Amino acid sequence: MDHGHRPTTPEPKRDVDHRPAPASLRLNVILSFSLATLILPGLSGCQTIKVSKQQSPVALISYDVLAREFNQHLLGLDQLAATMTMRFEWFDNDKKRTQQADGRLAVRIPSYLRLSVTHIAKPGFILWAGSNPHRYWLFDLRDKKKLHFGRQAGARTKSAGILQEMLDPRQVPWLLGIMPLDEKYGTESPTVSEHDGHYMVDLPSQQCRLWIDPLSYQAVRVDLFNDQGKSFVTAWLSKFKPVDIAGRPPDGRTRIASAIKITWADGKQQLQLRLSPASLRNHGIGDNQFDFDRLMDYFKVPIEHQVNLDIPESE
Repeated sequence: MDHGHRPTTPEPKRDVDHRPAPASLRLNVILSFSLATLILPGLSGCQTIKVSKQQSPVALISYDVLAREFNQHLLGLDQLAATMTMRFEWFDNDKKRTQQADGRLAVRIPSYLRLSVTHIAKPGFILWAGSNPHRYWLFDLRDKKKLHFGRQAGARTKSAGILQEMLDPRQVPWLLGIMPLDEKYGTESPTVSEHDGHYMVDLPSQQCRLWIDPLSYQAVRVDLFNDQGKSFVTAWLSKFKPVDIAGRPPDGRTRIASAIKITWADGKQQLQLRLSPASLRNHGIGDNQFDFDRLMDYFKVPIEHQVNLDIPESE
């Protein structure tokens, strides 16, 4: 956690309010999660963005070989820390809007996330999103503090009929292209095909599709799918930079995308993340960043502003 922003020792755990959010909060929740945790409903509708084609045909390989080579380029990347800038663009009544912010990212594979957002010109956090294996959360620290949290991805949204394509923050490592592939599929291994000079592989158990460069074995595009089998978020990955791996000389073997562009279905919204190359490392990540109880104690959101997204609105 950032120096100067470390939560104090948490008090004994206390029950949180299970009352549903009023309808007036819905739009704010959607906007906040869109910016802070990449809850992006949409197949890439922007037709001007394409994965670049390779100059020569791609000889198909088995999934086992692809997974082994893909994981090799992520060697040592069990966690990732980075500073970044964010640019969110959308259209409001046909008028283009833009919002920029600074942020910090921390990921511990497979399900720990910290994504905090600060205003470019003001001190302090404005949003803090995160997850651990047990739950996910969003602290909205603008104006009146609010907290939204849950254990089941999309439970509230499905019951309430809003924001149907809600992305669990624990899926963010897939969008960053840093989640290792399972090398032990056995006889039911996914099929590898060719698309625009890249390896393309569907991972049904993860509801995910990857486009992988045949030379570097880096993911250059990632799609996530909903329960109906439709892509609801697309990430385009580029500008691969080396990660500082603890205990290993800076050999440049482990490289990740420092530019991530995420698109909506209608092509009218996109989120761009720029990770600072000098900040990319797999060390120096404290447990406090993923401790929900400590964060609750630190941010002190009033109980009446805490919303459990697992509880249907009708209750």
